[in-house]
Amino acid sequence: MEDQLLKLIDDYLFQSQRAVRLLRSELKRDDLLGSVKKKEFPKNGLIGSIEYSFHGVGCSVDFEDCFVDFDFGPSGRVDGFDAWRLYQFAKQFPEKYSQLKSKKVIESGLSKLESLGVIKCPKWHPSTHLFYKVTGKCGEV
Repeated sequence: MEDQLLKLIDDYLFQSQRAVRLLRSELKRDDLLGSVKKKEFPKNGLIGSIEYSFHGVGCSVDFEDCFVDFDFGPSGRVDGFDAWRLYQFAKQFPEKYSQLKSKKVIESGLSKLESLGVIKCPKWHPSTHLFYKVTGKCGEV
């Protein structure tokens, strides 16, 4: 199950980063969350046929091939994830993530990955609930 969960995390992060690249390019802003709070562009809108909607400290983007909802981390990071968002993403691809049929299963898998030192929840603002993949030998994320 851990292998499938790691694949899900990678796929989810790829789509989150795809969404941010599109939004930054089309809306001509690097600080998307700050810009939407300053009302420099609409909170909800369309870019071609792709619908986006900012909410709280996050955004959802509805591509033609998938839907992704993510929260921003510190300094506009979009490499964080949690069980609910992973579950919402996985439900779109039941054959691909057949072992991850519930939020509870994903929560259990995240706990296991955290205990193995593969992911970490550093409690960073503005999204203190997000996990991040550990990238260094000393537990850096």
